[in-house]
Amino acid sequence: MHDIIHFKNRFNTIDEDGRVFTFNHSHPESLECIFTPTSQSDLVSNGKIYLVESPEGDFLKISRMTYVDHFVTYAQRTLKFDVWKLLEVEGKVDWQPLDNLGNVVLFLGDNHSISAVASDFF
Repeated sequence: MHDIIHFKNRFNTIDEDGRVFTFNHSHPESLECIFTPTSQSDLVSNGKIYLVESPEGDFLKISRMTYVDHFVTYAQRTLKFDVWKLLEVEGKVDWQPLDNLGNVVLFLGDNHSISAVASDFF
């Protein structure tokens, strides 16, 4: 699993194949796959996936694409971040790419990620 988040009273996780699973911890049998990738762009790429709830209550997926320089320093370098919002339309769940976070700042970490309203800090 790449990441896990508690969102709307359910635990949600994304696996190496880009599938999103959700379950209620009070009912372990409630595990269900709510999203299965249908295109190459939905697959987990070389890097890390973060799941974050936005200040507006949206479910976000952030993909950090990285490159490891094996010839010089073995350093991992971030190439780019892509951000998507999970949408449910007419019972179908899909990721919508976001080009702008507006007034939102993301703090992404290996153990926990959060979002906040940027203007609250200046």
